[in-house]
Amino acid sequence: MAEAPPRPVGAVPDPAHIHDIAGLLAWLRRLHESRLPAISYRRLAGMVNKARAGNAPAVGMTTVYDLLSAKGTRSRVDGRLVEDVARVLGADDIVLHRLRQIVAAIEIADRPGTPVDASAAIPAADPHFTGRTEELQHIATGLVACHRDGRPPVAVIDGPPGIGKSALAIHTAHGLLRRSHPGVRRFHVDLHGFDPERPAPGVDSVLARLSTLAGMPAEQADDRSVPLAERVDRYRRRMARAPSVLVIDNAESIDSVRPLLPGVPGCTVIVTTRSRCVDPSVVAVTLRPLPGADALRLLRHAAGDRVDSDPATARHLAERLCFGHPYHLKMLIGLLRDPAKREWTLGDLGKLIEKQPADDPSRRLLSTVLESLPVRDRRVFCLLGLLAGHGFTAADTAVLADVSPSEARHRLARLHDRHLLSRPEPGVDRFRMHDITAAFARRTLDDTVPHSEQQTALHRLYNTETRRHRR
Repeated sequence: MAEAPPRPVGAVPDPAHIHDIAGLLAWLRRLHESRLPAISYRRLAGMVNKARAGNAPAVGMTTVYDLLSAKGTRSRVDGRLVEDVARVLGADDIVLHRLRQIVAAIEIADRPGTPVDASAAIPAADPHFTGRTEELQHIATGLVACHRDGRPPVAVIDGPPGIGKSALAIHTAHGLLRRSHPGVRRFHVDLHGFDPERPAPGVDSVLARLSTLAGMPAEQADDRSVPLAERVDRYRRRMARAPSVLVIDNAESIDSVRPLLPGVPGCTVIVTTRSRCVDPSVVAVTLRPLPGADALRLLRHAAGDRVDSDPATARHLAERLCFGHPYHLKMLIGLLRDPAKREWTLGDLGKLIEKQPADDPSRRLLSTVLESLPVRDRRVFCLLGLLAGHGFTAADTAVLADVSPSEARHRLARLHDRHLLSRPEPGVDRFRMHDITAAFARRTLDDTVPHSEQQTALHRLYNTETRRHRR
């Protein structure tokens, strides 16, 4: 028997007083609380997908949760999603028409609100960075040529996900800084251009944040009454005051970030993107899998004795199971670091990996790593997939997983050691997941954590965030 549709409780709130994105998101939350307060985010996502009937991409529980939770302060939202959620919550055609007008009026594609992931520091370089000698030489030679010819020095690193673009960009940036005057400024911004669970910030918001980091007063940097072209010019004049190195990570393309390029010889920019760059005015590098020798060298950092004692099997693991892909190699390193497998031979480890389905190397390796974790670590890992697209702390993890702060720190340290999490700044209580890892965590979540427990975890985090927001 088909599940009966939920019965609405209250009235649809009047949208007449919505003037900005914050107001729009607050109205959606009131609509949810008024009409169907007891419905789960998972079921609401299912209702949206059923209403779309394949005419728009399916949405997940996390996407709906982000839209309706206290984390829903952002620079832009998906207008179609807003409309579809409002429709399934009972908004009639008149209200939906008004919503469409509101979305257009407030220019939903780019409004201030979402914190831009930028800082006046370059993240720490990977201490085990290996290889990429030709790529590093190409970038160095190209940037020297830019300086010689008086062109703005811009390097673009493109390639598929997990191939090591960010690691190469950060390694290059630190190399430039080591060879530069100590006073050279440094900036890093992660645009999350390919994260399905986190809309990329608009160029206006990023421009304002970088302008502020460069020393411009915040009210001037974020003055939207000034035309964009003039704000770009102000930003460039500010950046021209001193030499700097700027890393723009995870851009949709080089074209999408042109307003952020300082355009002056003293400011070196390194951009990473999955979109192939064919612009002849920049130094472009396309990354491919690591050659066999470099892949083996990376493994040797984690398990030198085992690699040296069985180089043929090590090469098989690196080239045939990991395909020289840095992300896959790091997952393998996570397995090699498992204390329970320190006595295993590389051949034993290879057989364990090969037992997993072979359709996707990432999934095969991640499945092996996941199965090697204690049950409690596995549960925390999968729950963290709910926070994909967001950085998270030990406090966030403790609330989400309903564990003590000390246990949360212990679990995060173990997941970090297995390369399932990254820590952009050593010693700082903030972690993140690579989007490949996050996608896997979400896929395996239902097999590890019951739906009811997932919903309870999200409500717990939502309530905590709401209390923080009200302080």
